[in-house]
Amino acid sequence: LWDPAVRFTKLQPGNVAGVACTTWRITSPPPKRGEMASEPQEICLSADGVALSFSDMMQTRTATNVSFGAQDAGRFKVSTGYRTMTMEEAQKLEQQGGAAKR
Repeated sequence: LWDPAVRFTKLQPGNVAGVACTTWRITSPPPKRGEMASEPQEICLSADGVALSFSDMMQTRTATNVSFGAQDAGRFKVSTGYRTMTMEEAQKLEQQGGAAKR
């Protein structure tokens, strides 16, 4: 689940696969006891939120070709069995280890 303490720092404009983007550094808060520290990551996002490049200490993934066009509306249908839940319900489910089972 998303940690609201994660910080985004705007770095510089860029261009990946012919699409303009802005590079952001993503920094996690200090780890809690027993957790491993997380290295900063960088992501280059287009103006409409498309992730074109992502780097962490292990690897970099970069788009080599980007194509914008109409999408099949069927890809965005709500799945059978979908249900809404509050953040508290989601956290409780995750703590119980049942998130993957449902």
